[in-house]
Amino acid sequence: MKKTHILLTNDDGIHSEGIKTLWEALDEAQYKTTIAAPLTQQSSKGMASNFQRSIAIRKIAWEKETPAYAIDSTPVDCVKFGLSPSISQSVNLLVSGINEGTNHAQTVLYSGTVGATIEAALQGVPAIAFSSYDHKDTLYAPFKPYIPQIVQFALEHPLPKGTLLNVTFPAREKIEQNGVKGPILATQGVQYWKETDVRIENGEGRLLSELLQCAEAPTTDSYLLQKGYITVVPIQVTQLTNEAYFNSFRNSTCSLSPTLAN
Repeated sequence: MKKTHILLTNDDGIHSEGIKTLWEALDEAQYKTTIAAPLTQQSSKGMASNFQRSIAIRKIAWEKETPAYAIDSTPVDCVKFGLSPSISQSVNLLVSGINEGTNHAQTVLYSGTVGATIEAALQGVPAIAFSSYDHKDTLYAPFKPYIPQIVQFALEHPLPKGTLLNVTFPAREKIEQNGVKGPILATQGVQYWKETDVRIENGEGRLLSELLQCAEAPTTDSYLLQKGYITVVPIQVTQLTNEAYFNSFRNSTCSLSPTLAN
């Protein structure tokens, strides 16, 4: 199993408890790991990348002499540098997280943790994003046994090109009530962050948000997380075209019709 080389990153910073939990779980399972993570907090950076400036990269000490690099930039840039020959060779899988705060449903569109896995998937590297439903007082210990299981599942059932796994652990409240259930494959829910208030005072603004409550199908991560399950959603990122909308205009005389491009 040591031959499987996993690159670790996150968006909470290289010194966060979440990435340490990931590393501990994978090291105990005998995986080879390299760490390339942000120097500072980079939450909600999505797919942001710094193309216009030099980026500081510093090798830091890590347990068991694991190669670890603190990169003063976004999660996406950490993946770009982490996959380069200067930092790592022959990476088989990228693992990102564990994010402190949920990345389920449509919140994935904001997440730097998920943004890192999208970058890896676009480069042809299988990737898994891990997050916890809780934004504070996260209980990481119960998650550790499930991390190698999910990683092994992804290795034994190779992900299609351009597909990543988005894993969310349930809230501490659910775990304390009923223990951890799952993991279970799920579909992506429709919940998203909705502004409850937008304040602008004295030249400063603040956005106050909460998760919008929506009716969710029983197969969705939103629904299953409320039942206490670990959810695993396969997300495809390479084909973004709305085929149904495109095809609805194939025989149209609309000036944007695909038939007129022939």
